Amino acid sequence: MQVIKNRLPVLFSAFMMSMALVLTSFSGNAQAQFRSFDGSGGGGSATAGPNLTAVEESIEGGELTVGSTSYIVVLFRNDGVSPVEVGEINLYPSSTVSANVSLNQCAREPLPPGADCAITIAASGLQVGSYRIEMLIDHNGRTRLATASVSGTVEGLENQEQTAQSELEAFPEALDFGSVSSGIEQIRSITFRNKTPQEIKIDEIYLEAAPKSGYSYKTNCENLKAGAACIATVTWSPTIRGPSLGSLVIKHDGVTGISRVDVSGDYAPDTPADAPIYPDTVPNSGLLITDKSEFDFESGIESVSAITASLVNVGDQDLIIQDIRLSSSDNGLSVGRNGCDRGRVLAPNAACPLTITWAPSRTGPLLDDVQIRHTGARGILVIPVRGEADAAVSRDSISVRTMDGEIQDDVPINLDGYIVTSLSPRTAVISGPIGTIVVKDGQETVIAGVPWQVDIKSTGVDLMNGNNSILLVFDRSLTPTRINNTTNDSSSSSNNNNSNNNASSSSDDDN
Repeated sequence: MQVIKNRLPVLFSAFMMSMALVLTSFSGNAQAQFRSFDGSGGGGSATAGPNLTAVEESIEGGELTVGSTSYIVVLFRNDGVSPVEVGEINLYPSSTVSANVSLNQCAREPLPPGADCAITIAASGLQVGSYRIEMLIDHNGRTRLATASVSGTVEGLENQEQTAQSELEAFPEALDFGSVSSGIEQIRSITFRNKTPQEIKIDEIYLEAAPKSGYSYKTNCENLKAGAACIATVTWSPTIRGPSLGSLVIKHDGVTGISRVDVSGDYAPDTPADAPIYPDTVPNSGLLITDKSEFDFESGIESVSAITASLVNVGDQDLIIQDIRLSSSDNGLSVGRNGCDRGRVLAPNAACPLTITWAPSRTGPLLDDVQIRHTGARGILVIPVRGEADAAVSRDSISVRTMDGEIQDDVPINLDGYIVTSLSPRTAVISGPIGTIVVKDGQETVIAGVPWQVDIKSTGVDLMNGNNSILLVFDRSLTPTRINNTTNDSSSSSNNNNSNNNASSSSDDDN
């Protein structure tokens, strides 16, 4: 019993100490639980759990210019004892500005205790006046919500009217095509951007301009969300000389209700210049050129002369030579049969020779041109032919080399200017640049330096040489008499008899 009595004070003391520890622990837990839900905590002192607060709840954003954008940095701090996670950020700007979050550093990762993070706001001035932007940030800290505000003023540009600006920002603000000298279509684009925090509904788009101004447009602009943009493409096909003006108008449900971009241009075509001998290159087309800008026989010509030039297709497509002819037919010029001729197809970079022969029919200067029609660019190539003759050359005196009755390829055939002026069933009179000649049916005669077999028909004289055949048609306007096909009508009139007699004597002289 004495032992038990001695131990009672010790047991009682241990019991009391245990109760004190329990009460102390309970009191601490209650205080922690209270502080975790206490909304009055802060003041820079650490609190249990995470918490996010603005370093400065009211920030001076300074001055903004209408139409410009400024970037404002707002700092937030975790004044709790554990990392805080940042959620959605909401901005509420006044009507004088538009605002959006440009950079959110706080949402990259949980913010450690005592650390700061930055949120950058892009603010654009809409109209002159003061502005205020409220920020609300959700987080998982004790207060669940952090706030901050930015305030300042919006200033106008120099000499700018102090009126509300359109909610749609246009770039460029005015569309100027400048001065053009060509009638080729000019294309430019305009970008429209919704610079408000609300969606804008576009009701109508149209272009106001004169009917003959040449303006047209197409666009994909519909409803624009906050910060969204669209493009309108304007095409100008100038038709009338001088300046032209117009406006692209957009009607929408914004505060101003309308946006406009002025469109202008000046059509000043160049004064037409003389066409060069060679046209400009045209895509997907042939282009015919020559190595000679003209056929120049120079002066002192007294005999038959010839000049050869190369015709070259420098385009990127085949071309076909459709015709080669001379502007005049009585000056003794002729086009060679070899090389370039009708129907010749020239591939890109291919060439053919063109020979011009001149047997002067009279003395004096030569003024003529070679006309070459083809399927390439411009469709015709004109080459001047120049020279001066000191004596006329008779083509009938030109020696002709023949083989088996056929004309050699190097002998040109040119009967331009030869016509039948008198015709009977057996004889005919042919007049040419160097005089007249009487021919008889079935006989051979030399005309223009070429031997021909004569076949007189009711319509004229058919001249044949091998595979070559040329019909000289009788010009009935030169005689009032009618030519019959019967041999009994050989004496038609005294004029024809005289012609026949002269023809017989001339034929005998020739023999």
